[in-house]
Amino acid sequence: MTSNLGAEFLVNAKVGPGGKLDNFTKQAVLESVNRFFKPEFINRLSAIVVFNPLSKASIRKVVELRLVEVQERLKEKNITLSLDTAAKDWLGAAGYSPAYGARPLNRVLQTEILNPLALMILRGEILDGEDVNITVANNKIYVQPNHEVMYDGDEDAEDMDLDIEDLE
Repeated sequence: MTSNLGAEFLVNAKVGPGGKLDNFTKQAVLESVNRFFKPEFINRLSAIVVFNPLSKASIRKVVELRLVEVQERLKEKNITLSLDTAAKDWLGAAGYSPAYGARPLNRVLQTEILNPLALMILRGEILDGEDVNITVANNKIYVQPNHEVMYDGDEDAEDMDLDIEDLE
């Protein structure tokens, strides 16, 4: 079981040598747990562990693992993602919180990569079997389309260079 009890103390926590939390912060988190849960419940737990903040190297590993999972989802379409170092660093920074760890990363991947990628696939900007380059531009993730938009769904059929009679 995990909990975010005491997370407010982790936001400005002092981290000592080896990336370990200072005793004051650790104690404050444990006191939050003790105030929230009844002693009868706490007594049934084998241990209470206060995790140390993730290092930048650890965050990068989490980003890499999540990207492998995303790549696995794209396997059926044979689409390969290529992210440069700046994009991975951006994801690590946007997807990490001192209070919540790397939990926000999944949401960041969904909103910043998967949603735009899905729209580009639907629009024909990215096709099956292609590589997709992802980088950072203007401090924002940029999923680079491989083709121009054929139809973005916002146009009226009469605005397109297509007569309905031509389809019959």
